[in-house]
Amino acid sequence: MLLIPSLTRKQTLLITLVVIAGLAVLLSLLSRSISPAPPRTAEMTTGAVDGAVHQFALRYQSYLKANGVNLKLLPSTGAVQNLERLNAGTAIGFMQGGLGQLTLDSADTDADTPLRSLGVIGYEPVWLFTSSAFAKSLATGLGPLAGKKIAIGAEGSGTRKVGLEVLQSYGVTPANATLLPSGGLLAAKLWWPKSWTPCS
Repeated sequence: MLLIPSLTRKQTLLITLVVIAGLAVLLSLLSRSISPAPPRTAEMTTGAVDGAVHQFALRYQSYLKANGVNLKLLPSTGAVQNLERLNAGTAIGFMQGGLGQLTLDSADTDADTPLRSLGVIGYEPVWLFTSSAFAKSLATGLGPLAGKKIAIGAEGSGTRKVGLEVLQSYGVTPANATLLPSGGLLAAKLWWPKSWTPCS
């Protein structure tokens, strides 16, 4: 015959609290193993330090810091280098559309990249700056740029890759034009007449 000692009200309450605390700890451990907490540090590949993309990254860094996440920024030469870094394991980065392989089917086993876009943050127009006299000759296409010096963006930048593709579609190639690895403010400083001041 099993005898169960009678417990006082105080003992019953104490046992109940111990059981509830034990269950809470067990559930907490179980939930962490099933769905671990997000990391508190991350790396983001950005772009040139003086570029707009890096400025966006600084805003993300500030926002995440206020929410307890340390975001380390990795400046780069541009979107091409960012794609290389993302494929090599960097967790976060900014990209220009059209640089990587487009995969519409997530079940596509031939896809060579596990990258996924979280969304579009903006659209970037392609700008062409030239003298007003020469601009008239470009009214029907970019063919007249053959034989000219053209700043098409730094090595590793998305601007350079897109620029090369656009120019090539008009027959302008490194064989018939001088394509310089500069862009943005650097190109403006190199080619703008000294009397002009580029807008900031």
